[in-house]
Amino acid sequence: MVRSRKQQKKSSEFVEDVDDDTISTCSTSLSSELTVAPKMEQQHDEEALLEGLIDSLYEKRANTREAALQGLIRAFTGGVIAEFAELKYETLSHLYACSVRRGSASEAALAARALGLLALTLGAGDAAEHVFGEASSHLVKVAKFASESAVRIAAVDSLAILCFVGSGENESTNGVMDVFWQIAKHAGNTRADQTLGIQRPSSAVKAAAIYSWAVLLSTLPSSMLTQSVQMSLPTLSSLLEAADLDVQKAAGEAIALIFETGSSNEQSIAYVTLDSESFSRPSPSLTVKSRKANEAHVFEQMKALSVEAGGKGCAKKEKSAQRSSFRELFASIQGGGCAETCIKLRHGDILRVDTWEKTLQLHALRKVLAEGFQIHMQENNLLHDIFNFIPRQGKHHSRSAKEKRLYCSPNSVSNKTRTQVRNLKRSIAHAGNVGQFGFHETYAE
Repeated sequence: MVRSRKQQKKSSEFVEDVDDDTISTCSTSLSSELTVAPKMEQQHDEEALLEGLIDSLYEKRANTREAALQGLIRAFTGGVIAEFAELKYETLSHLYACSVRRGSASEAALAARALGLLALTLGAGDAAEHVFGEASSHLVKVAKFASESAVRIAAVDSLAILCFVGSGENESTNGVMDVFWQIAKHAGNTRADQTLGIQRPSSAVKAAAIYSWAVLLSTLPSSMLTQSVQMSLPTLSSLLEAADLDVQKAAGEAIALIFETGSSNEQSIAYVTLDSESFSRPSPSLTVKSRKANEAHVFEQMKALSVEAGGKGCAKKEKSAQRSSFRELFASIQGGGCAETCIKLRHGDILRVDTWEKTLQLHALRKVLAEGFQIHMQENNLLHDIFNFIPRQGKHHSRSAKEKRLYCSPNSVSNKTRTQVRNLKRSIAHAGNVGQFGFHETYAE
């Protein structure tokens, strides 16, 4: 139907009434909506995928549950999904704990690491305390009695992280440390199995337990440390004589932490007291003289390991690695410092760690986060608080080749302008000199 002239006139008047600002506003809002829409769709797809992985943890087939755990681990290492963790931490902690308790060794190891990632994503608070309370007892059983070393190590590492982040009381920390201590000092025989109620650990499990014990030791307040004595040193001293290099290094770094903690205390050297079962109060029979004697003995052991070869049967490469490791440890104890560890982060930042307290904590965090350490160090507030370091969130703007040619080259516009200004100033100064002295010279002639 052909429109009348009157209608066409009204239509043209309406178009003329719409100004450029209105058109600009409409186009801007439309473009923003088009930009936000794909992001919302992507977020919705990611949430749907995570929900699907959680649903798969209810499946009866072990392969399905393991695949779901692997997917969730990739999600938690690929980004700091704090909002999702806060919404689902109760469900996730329960399902992870079930996999630790009932699953195979491979499933339990995956679930243990997933628990550590969940705690690190949540950060310190009630949610992390809930995860620690939900899973700690199951992780303790696996750490003590599992037959395969890999799952025991995963349980030890995860339990240390859960306690490090989610333990709100020193008593619970002491209890977890006692578990690690029992594993570390296991003599490797049937009698020790019966006495400690722990299945014989491999050297790798013992080393993991020593490191985890030291990490939790670094969190105890100085008031607790100064009230204890050095009954841990004789056991650590015996571990320095172990045949396995990893156990020796773990014991040496724990000793270095103890010396560092003591050197930072003004009253006395701080040591952790451990009897065969748990933490105990200082014994009156342990005099200052005996404490100094134990300290001197450990000091001489560390010195000997830094210059002497290993025991019989050690390969040449292992002997060299032992001397190198203990040379640094002995220098640290002797000089009261720690070799600096530098980690290059995104956007050019460098994380520098130069104390044994932070070095051991860094070791534990990197072990659980693995490939996710960089992004968590970049975005996770918990790690920022631990290391008192906030990386840059973006790169500095670097000029392109074209920009350098336009602004930095000798023939650039800015340089030409600068040269012109300088020449103008010189000519003005020269004119002033000529005007002042040229008259006198002409007059003199």
